[in-house]
Amino acid sequence: MVIILNLFLSFFSVAIAYQLIYLYISPEIIQPNTLEAEILIIPFLITLYRLYSRFQTKKIAGLLQEKELELSKQKELKFKSDLNALQARINPHFLYNALNSLASLAPIDSGRTEKMALSLSKLFRYNINKTNEHLATLKEEIEMADIYLDIEKNRFEDKLTYRIELQEQLNDFKIPKFILQPLAENAVKHGISKMVDKGIIRINIFEQAQKVVIEIYDNGPDFPTGLMSGYGLQNTYEKLKLLYKKPFDIAFINTPEKKLVITLTK
Repeated sequence: MVIILNLFLSFFSVAIAYQLIYLYISPEIIQPNTLEAEILIIPFLITLYRLYSRFQTKKIAGLLQEKELELSKQKELKFKSDLNALQARINPHFLYNALNSLASLAPIDSGRTEKMALSLSKLFRYNINKTNEHLATLKEEIEMADIYLDIEKNRFEDKLTYRIELQEQLNDFKIPKFILQPLAENAVKHGISKMVDKGIIRINIFEQAQKVVIEIYDNGPDFPTGLMSGYGLQNTYEKLKLLYKKPFDIAFINTPEKKLVITLTK
């Protein structure tokens, strides 16, 4: 059908053009049976050219579509690869210490041993992330940070106290998963564990000027000059950039009190 239509249009166009030229030279109408064979072949050549051009256009469009699809798949694979590299995993040193604490508690306090084992189980279940959800509510993230700090409190006993506060209206606010627990772990590892006196950790999350502010405070040694990967800054930054996709800010503050502050745009 397309070929016939192209042929008809081409023949009609050539016939009209030939007629107009002939009228200019000799003012009379040409009869169709007087058209020469050389003239008749022109529509066929035009039709072939238009069909070839149409075929090439479709071919190029198809190749471009395939290329775009391939690039899209590559971007998706890179996204998943980057995300897997950033996802938090149970720190083997933390696991080692927690299991040692469990072993030492078992003969003397079965209740605390059971509580600590259940807490570890919840923490593992959250890390396994079978649903492949990359975002979590602040309430869920707070629960995991609370479980983690409770396990550490069992290990440090009276050497560690902590408090977590979350404004109720922010319970369902979503952030990238595995943000709070690793940062709480950094506060223990680089702050509390280096202290002789009692360690204090506070996590405070509140809304301020249409922004969500996450503060993680500890009374350990000051952050050193120049931020280092040990405090999880790069991991946290990359995860927020990859998944949150809104303006955010991360700051390490030593005075008047030591705290890590993450500010998220709602």
